[in-house]
Amino acid sequence: GWPSVEEVVMPAISEWKPVKLSEIHTGLTTLWNETGGKTATRVCTTNLIVCLDDKSRLDEAIEAARIASEEHPLRAIFLLAEPEAEEHETQGQVSGYCRRSDSGDVHICCEQIVLTAKGRAVERLPSSVAALLVPDLPVVLWWMGVPSLGEGPMNRLLEMSDRLILDSLEFNDIPAIHESAAGNPQVGFGDLNWIRITQWREMMAEIFDDPRFLPYLSQIGNLDVRYAADGSPNSSQAVLYAGWFISRTSQTSPTGQTIKASIEALEGVPTERCNLAAVNLESLDRKAFFSLAINPKREIEVIVEVEGEPAFYRTSPAESLPLGKLLAAEIEEGPDAIYHDALIAGAKLAERPK
Repeated sequence: GWPSVEEVVMPAISEWKPVKLSEIHTGLTTLWNETGGKTATRVCTTNLIVCLDDKSRLDEAIEAARIASEEHPLRAIFLLAEPEAEEHETQGQVSGYCRRSDSGDVHICCEQIVLTAKGRAVERLPSSVAALLVPDLPVVLWWMGVPSLGEGPMNRLLEMSDRLILDSLEFNDIPAIHESAAGNPQVGFGDLNWIRITQWREMMAEIFDDPRFLPYLSQIGNLDVRYAADGSPNSSQAVLYAGWFISRTSQTSPTGQTIKASIEALEGVPTERCNLAAVNLESLDRKAFFSLAINPKREIEVIVEVEGEPAFYRTSPAESLPLGKLLAAEIEEGPDAIYHDALIAGAKLAERPK
């Protein structure tokens, strides 16, 4: 296993050094030698390709990859495409991130490469990336912002990837993700929004772990999911959550019950990056009611009212993971059949954005 970490170090290797595309491998080796010499251990378990549609988010992407690399040592290749530029060239920059263990050895967790392609050089960007991947390791493509799947040379990146990570909080189109996943069955799709609603999924599952409430799981008739209407409303988490619940109950119910689902916006909800506001379940006979809701204290409240049973109530602080932790969790999760089922069911519930 990994040695315990005494301190995080960001030595001279963290300074970006511009290099020619043909010299990137040499540039990385030089950086490691300057930093750790013989004590530096280059470790890599994953290739991470990061596509950005907004150059101003590069620092955010680099920091997220650095955080994720503490759990998954990786080579991260950040891509900036400027097809409208008058120049026709690809520029590279290299850097790295390392940490020191209790033994004093420097363990390298992350190699970072930024490629900026301009003009016609954008067409050659996928082949440049392919030459920089660490052989025989999984390739994860993380698309920040609105993905341009199926369009232009960037789509070739999908062909060389084992997994694709998106964030439906960025573009609010679950049907489009489902369509892309169906068209690319060789690639495992993931969504950072799926990780954001993990706590909500687990808390609902815990309700029905209780023998008193389990019989009602196959009797749910109504599902009402609310999301925050404030700021920039985005229904993706609500759609995924509804898709998850419907797909799970359809597989476990002996009666194959049909659940009436509604997804609506709710005003005045303190959501931060998790914009789920409330989930309400009601049994067909209206004798059982189950609810999760966010309160002003940023807690998730659980309320259960079942005829013949004492009312059940508890709260739990709402989790809010930074981007790097979400990325690390999604890399750890790997291809998820439950997410795939939720995506299919959610796409049937959602209307395409106008």
